Amino acid sequence: MKILDIGSGVTNGPENVWREAEVHRMDADVSMNPTYVHDITRPLPEAAIGQYDIVYCSHILEHISWREVIHTLDNISKAAKEKGELWIIVPDIAWACKQVLEGRYTIGVLGVLYGAQFNEWQYHNTGFTKETLAAMIEKIGWRVKAWKVEPFTVIMNDIREVAQQIIVIAERQKE
Repeated sequence: MKILDIGSGVTNGPENVWREAEVHRMDADVSMNPTYVHDITRPLPEAAIGQYDIVYCSHILEHISWREVIHTLDNISKAAKEKGELWIIVPDIAWACKQVLEGRYTIGVLGVLYGAQFNEWQYHNTGFTKETLAAMIEKIGWRVKAWKVEPFTVIMNDIREVAQQIIVIAERQKE
């Protein structure tokens, strides 16, 4: 199995799940030493198109301008094989908004809403609910095969807090 880890940074999340997989990495930051140095808001390199069983994109889309998310999803989906899957993981903005409305304005909530803001790559430009993410996926000709909402740990300023994320597994829509 071949996996493309989009915006992988220094860690390879998919290798924790698929231990036998061949994981290639794509990141805009050359210092992360990815397989492909690439800005995913631009068309993918030819060598990446149609090559992967899974395109794994964890906590990346929220860093893309909301004006470019659908276009970016379309770009990254092109790396998947015909029967490949998209695994998209994003912070749950509905959870964060509920926390704010209930008076809980914590590091976890701030991290979901605004990002870590440690460097130019760590600002959030888009927020997602499971419904908005599903609608964007459908707009590019894919469909949600499975999804779940689960906790994840936000780490900022040596503080660890639990927040909530959305995990969507998508496949191409059948004709």
